[in-house]
Amino acid sequence: DENLFLPLVHKLWPGLIHRLYDFDINIRIRCLTTIECLCQLCSDFVDRRIRQDILPVLIQQLDKNRLLSSNNVLEYRYTKYLLTSIGTILNAITMNIEDTERVVLILLQYLQIDQLASSAYEQLVLLTSKYSDIIWLTITLHDQDEFRQRYFGGMEVYKPEPMLTIDPKWKVNLLTC
Repeated sequence: DENLFLPLVHKLWPGLIHRLYDFDINIRIRCLTTIECLCQLCSDFVDRRIRQDILPVLIQQLDKNRLLSSNNVLEYRYTKYLLTSIGTILNAITMNIEDTERVVLILLQYLQIDQLASSAYEQLVLLTSKYSDIIWLTITLHDQDEFRQRYFGGMEVYKPEPMLTIDPKWKVNLLTC
C-alpha cells in the first residue's frame, strides 16, 4: 500500500545518503541496490530527492574513481557496481542537461579503461533510451572520434553517415552555453 510505503521511504532516506559515504564497500553496494529498487518502485516520489541528494554524490564518485587502479580491489569493485547500476537509476529520474552531460563525459572517459569499458558502454546504451539527443550532442561537441569508431556503431543514437559537422566558431559558442 502506497500510504504505508512512501512514509517508510521518507524515514529511510537520511540513512541511505549517509550509507553512500560509508567506509565499507559492501554497505555502499547495498545502498546502491536499495536506490535501484526505490527507483523501480516509486521513481516519481524519489525523483527530486535523488537529483538533489544522491546524484551529486554518484557523479563525484564516478569522477574520482575513474583514475582508480584495479589493484585497489574494494574500490574497484564498488566502481564496477556503480557503473552497472547508474543507468537504471538515471533512467528512472529526470535529469537536467548539465548533469546528463557530466555523466556522459565521465562514462566516455571510462571507455578508455579496458576492464570497465564494457560496463560504461552498456550504461551509455541504456541511457540512450531517454537521453539520446544529449548523448549525441555531447559526443559530437567533444570530438570523441575514437569512441565513435570503436563503440558507437551499434547505438541507435549514432548514425555514421551523414555525420553532422559543426563549424568551429559555432562549436565554441555551444560549449560555453
